[in-house]
Amino acid sequence: MKKILKQVSLRNDYTVYEEGGAYSVAGENQRGQRYECRVVPEAVDYLCDRTRGRNITSERAGGVIAPVAEWFTLPYIYGNRLRYSGQYVLLGGGGARTGYSDQRG
Repeated sequence: MKKILKQVSLRNDYTVYEEGGAYSVAGENQRGQRYECRVVPEAVDYLCDRTRGRNITSERAGGVIAPVAEWFTLPYIYGNRLRYSGQYVLLGGGGARTGYSDQRG
């Protein structure tokens, strides 16, 4: 059963769920398209361990997780869309835990 952890509005609206020991980040863009990404807790731990105490953007988070994105089965594992995987991990991890900043950069 999915448990809603939070809802966040950035450029798009996101709902973060906990299900089966992992996080699920569901988003909807301004055109009404829906998508969902599963984020394993190990991906959140990896990011937290490497960014402890710092505020980071989704772009920076994507760079940090780039070496392991494929191993964590994130949807974007290279290129300019890697920041979306970074954002999913930040949202899944709770934001406050990782010092998430939704500012671009």
